Amino acid sequence: MMMPRGVSSTSIFDERIVCVHEHIHADLIARELGYKIFVEPAAKVNYLAFFPYSLADLPLFRWRWSLEAGEDSIGAFAERWRIADHAAYTHAPHFDAGPQKSVEEVARKLGSLEPAVRAYTLRGARWQQLLALSSWQDVATMSDVDTAILALANDTDMNLNGEVRATGRTDVGDSAVLTKAREICQILGVPGMAEGVGPQPDGAVRIPRKIRPKKCQGRR
Repeated sequence: MMMPRGVSSTSIFDERIVCVHEHIHADLIARELGYKIFVEPAAKVNYLAFFPYSLADLPLFRWRWSLEAGEDSIGAFAERWRIADHAAYTHAPHFDAGPQKSVEEVARKLGSLEPAVRAYTLRGARWQQLLALSSWQDVATMSDVDTAILALANDTDMNLNGEVRATGRTDVGDSAVLTKAREICQILGVPGMAEGVGPQPDGAVRIPRKIRPKKCQGRR
């Protein structure tokens, strides 16, 4: 939700940032403008992922969710806020000098964000180690918790926006941390954040594999 004066601001909505990070961009601009931002743990978000769009909507959505639009939006967001996107390691540039050169170049561009991005990339192995401990809560650092919340937000987004239903995908690497989502959120004081984790609600039927987009058919 946003106040009318925020919607009328020409800087909050950037024509170059139309997907992936547009909501984060709007929040950061609002903070720059001195607006107050409130978080309501009990709030619920409704996605119109399965609403019957009309034929006239097709060109817009085909462009909005194209690879080109996504890459351009991520690039514009990273340029505006002088950051590197979290996918820097999993989608690292290729150098003829070898993988180590790619790692060094990515680390250089990430700067102080490098430890956090590395932790998110390696979150699956780290949380498997933690869950093997009977006293995992005493060993998990706040950095581990930050990574867990990001994984939780990603899983919730995929569940609510219809991606899981459309592709049949599951991010196995997050299974360890998501098993402790409720405990983590309870300790943090935001138990409602864990409600988006888990299987699709009763009655949600996945799209058959034979009619899924080709790039999604191999995902489980």
